[in-house]
Amino acid sequence: GKGGGGAAMLLAVLEIKAKRAPRAVTIMEAYTQKSPRDPKGANLLGVARAAAGDLDGARQAFETCARLAPGYFPPIYN
Repeated sequence: GKGGGGAAMLLAVLEIKAKRAPRAVTIMEAYTQKSPRDPKGANLLGVARAAAGDLDGARQAFETCARLAPGYFPPIYN
């Protein structure tokens, strides 16, 4: 339903903060499959993957985010 995306993203952020990045990756992979056009979801998937040590996967997610919303692109990407 509506608003579910925000809850998934909030949960993922909390998992990352709790040092449970792999759980955040699982949450965000499920979210991005349901909402593949949401650049915030792609960005957070990248953050979660980076926190979990998957730098190649993180880069892929950030590139997806950039494709979906060039203007949204977070400044932390390098």
